[in-house]
Amino acid sequence: MKNPFFSIVIPLYNRSGILEERLTYLIQQQFRDFEIVIIDDGSTDNPEEKLKNHIDSNTNIRLFHQSNSERGAARNKGIEISKGEYIVLFDSDDFMHSDHLLKLHQGILDNRYPDFIATKFNFQNEKGEKYSSDIQKYKKGNYDYKLFLDGNPLACNICFKRSIPDLILFEEDRNYAIKEDWMFLISNMKKHKLTLLDDTTISMYDHAERSMKSDNNVIISRTLKAVDWIEKHIPLTKEEKNRLHAHLNYFCGIHSYLEGKRISSINYCINAIINGGAKIKYVELLAKSILGRKLISKIK
Repeated sequence: MKNPFFSIVIPLYNRSGILEERLTYLIQQQFRDFEIVIIDDGSTDNPEEKLKNHIDSNTNIRLFHQSNSERGAARNKGIEISKGEYIVLFDSDDFMHSDHLLKLHQGILDNRYPDFIATKFNFQNEKGEKYSSDIQKYKKGNYDYKLFLDGNPLACNICFKRSIPDLILFEEDRNYAIKEDWMFLISNMKKHKLTLLDDTTISMYDHAERSMKSDNNVIISRTLKAVDWIEKHIPLTKEEKNRLHAHLNYFCGIHSYLEGKRISSINYCINAIINGGAKIKYVELLAKSILGRKLISKIK
């Protein structure tokens, strides 16, 4: 049997119930030449039983198990055992629109088989309400690593050739968990281009248990470590380092503010302005950090 055109790689950890529902939509893709590779990363909620009906009914769904090693290791294993010409990364709790693979396939043909390609995504909350993401502000076209100096507007929503000879895999060290997608993209985009399509075909599930809504102190710590990793592995000009550090400080300032650490947030904001200039978002966060939530509520 010939290999499928797409391999959808899904890391799974204790979200078997959610994935069981999402698979109902995944298998209804308009473009049919695909397989689904699920990497169970040491779940304790019995994914084999919960996903059994889907697996028994669909020969293109494969489930593999590994001891808990975080998403980076799970994605790497999925890439290794996939058979498709292109890998499609996907998270177990998000929504894949029925035309996602169709739009990707057409984009691949139109752009003469690019190494990396992506559509855009929006957010969907627990009430089913949808709202925009940052990536929707970008024009379609080709981008390189500079897109990711200001953070990761794509999350893990990326598609790439399985046969790329110099592909840099995901960092598996747990100390970088949450930031491994960003590190994967910025390091690979140093040598390759990303083709961004204009279609919105993914809805990211914005809920209380998202990794980016976990412990703010952990998020700050891992972001600092990720930036150190990026600077050690990717040659950057002084201007690019300043841009990277502006994002780092702004991002950490947000999470310090959410944690109620206003002094830390103020310091991060000042450093963001020093590195990146007086951007409106930096100044607004600085003002919030100085005034505090209670005073801002009274002003409103």
